[in-house]
Amino acid sequence: MTESTCPNCDSSCLATEYVEQECEHGEVRYTAEFPVRRCLACDLQFLDYICEQRKHEALCRSQGLLIPAEIRQIREAHGSVEELSEKSGIEVAKLRQLENGVKLQTQAEDKLFRFLYMLRQRL
Repeated sequence: MTESTCPNCDSSCLATEYVEQECEHGEVRYTAEFPVRRCLACDLQFLDYICEQRKHEALCRSQGLLIPAEIRQIREAHGSVEELSEKSGIEVAKLRQLENGVKLQTQAEDKLFRFLYMLRQRL
């Protein structure tokens, strides 16, 4: 199966419907809109990695946090992951997880990213 094929029959004939759903993360409740894929060949409905990305982004937005793509932009402005790690004090492994939407940053880390971004803009 690739990103654009059915996990059941490997067909690439897919339809996408966007669904809004209430989600929970710990005690946080938020609404996310994400794509549900339907295979036109075997009629299987399934979720893919984009669903998880959208849910993570919606969670970030509901908490007033930067989304992974914004963290990646800040990192790119500061060079490599190793350089941002040195500047921020956040471990390289955690930075990669934040950039890839595997983990959610703390409010303090988010403020640090925003501060580093503002610093970079002024240079």
